[in-house]
Amino acid sequence: DDWTFARTGQEDMFFGGRQFKRDDFRQALADLKATQFSRFTDNFIQFAAHARGARFTNPKEGCLDWFDPNWSVVAQNGAVIAQLAKEAGFKGFYFDVEYYRGGPGPWEKPFNYDARPDKDKRSLEEVAAQVRKRGREWMEAVTAVYPDITIVIIPDTGKWRRTKSSLIQRPDPDWALVPPFVQGMLEGRGKATIIDGIETAYWSNTYATFSGLKEEAQRYGFKNIQHSLGLWVDTEPRWYGGWHTKPEDFDKNYRSPWRFEHTLYDALRATDRYVWLYVWHPKYFFNPELTRPENLSRQGRQCSLCPHSEFPQAYTDAMRNCRKPHVLNQVADVPMPAKKAELYAKVVSAKNILKNGDFEKWHPAPKGWPEGSMLPNEWRSNGALSRNSTTVKDGSYSLATDSPPTYCWITQDIPLDSCRGKTVYFGAWVKADSRMAVGMSLVGYDKEAGRYTVTMSDYHPGHGSWHFISGKRRIPADATGRLRLYFNLRARLPGGTVYIDGATAVALEEH
Repeated sequence: DDWTFARTGQEDMFFGGRQFKRDDFRQALADLKATQFSRFTDNFIQFAAHARGARFTNPKEGCLDWFDPNWSVVAQNGAVIAQLAKEAGFKGFYFDVEYYRGGPGPWEKPFNYDARPDKDKRSLEEVAAQVRKRGREWMEAVTAVYPDITIVIIPDTGKWRRTKSSLIQRPDPDWALVPPFVQGMLEGRGKATIIDGIETAYWSNTYATFSGLKEEAQRYGFKNIQHSLGLWVDTEPRWYGGWHTKPEDFDKNYRSPWRFEHTLYDALRATDRYVWLYVWHPKYFFNPELTRPENLSRQGRQCSLCPHSEFPQAYTDAMRNCRKPHVLNQVADVPMPAKKAELYAKVVSAKNILKNGDFEKWHPAPKGWPEGSMLPNEWRSNGALSRNSTTVKDGSYSLATDSPPTYCWITQDIPLDSCRGKTVYFGAWVKADSRMAVGMSLVGYDKEAGRYTVTMSDYHPGHGSWHFISGKRRIPADATGRLRLYFNLRARLPGGTVYIDGATAVALEEH
């Protein structure tokens, strides 16, 4: 009952060692029960699987280790929240398993095996088994008081790539133990409904993309669960010069109101039930206290146009109108971020040291991949590539790959003599329905040292439009060996097609 707009962090203490009771929320529960919800039919309590607020009280009430004999407190807290949700007439929880900095306790990152100080004594399999057990215990405590509860797991249930032992396979170790916990939840869920959040939909815009993400989750993820889709309303304002709330500037945002409306419609058609919205400017949907003039300075610092005094009516209208009939898969160009536009202007104004970067010249069948006049250092590939004449960014042709293998590449060597002591900027236009479908890397091999160094570009956000991916790297004046530019193609959507055009690499003198 003592929660305030200052956000002491209490909302992130349910998964720690501080034990809560129903009476701690007596006034809050009374307020919820007194509210006559009409249009808001499906309400949820959001909380994190990471204790942060305990730093304001007792550090011992922070994150408990999965082997802690007092871990039952976490399960009991789950039962308390479930009781609150049931009495308030809520559907259930939004259960946030993402790691956030600032949590106290011996294990600050609950789902990160590598961060455990005792990992030399306990194997990954042993810890995963314990986490799975805790997931089952927690879920059994929750369903004991609210049997038909609905739980949406955000960002998602584990990125869908798991081994038979339910251990996740992904670069970020902060997520490694999420799948075992979810497996335990499934074992103890009874009649409860568990929903994958699919946060990877944040940057997507079309029904085809949303359906592909859902299909991927169904194919590689947990069985017998539902799937929702997450959308980012004010997507990456720092990349677009802030979030533009004046009508004449709407097209500068990642999604204009028109784009947002069509995106919502497509997402609602693809999801099992829910589409959830994330907003970087918290005052709009999270905390009414921040609408007060004296608190405007507390808005998100990631936006150079803050503070904002109001939410644009056009975006509110988009939320209302998205339920009306629309045409699926309407694609509109997404604006290029300001910093990216500066880099792009620098790249396209200099001499391209790649050969056939526009993919206009092709070998005849059966070889069938783009020419590169620097024989033998031309375009080479290990995948099934094709020349495309219908979806191009410039010229008559682009490179297309349909349903590539799990990983394939196309590469070309770059003359090292023209790059020594300079900065190499590299980029290309990519059109894809899947985030991270294509990336570029500049690989240098130092012959004398016998080692490789890799510089990666950014990735395509997966919005279905043309997007310029790029990167840069400084080449030492005494470099030896070779430089090679790779396109790394990843098949993330069943049946998806990726298009590449306008590949460029330039070497510039910079001091």
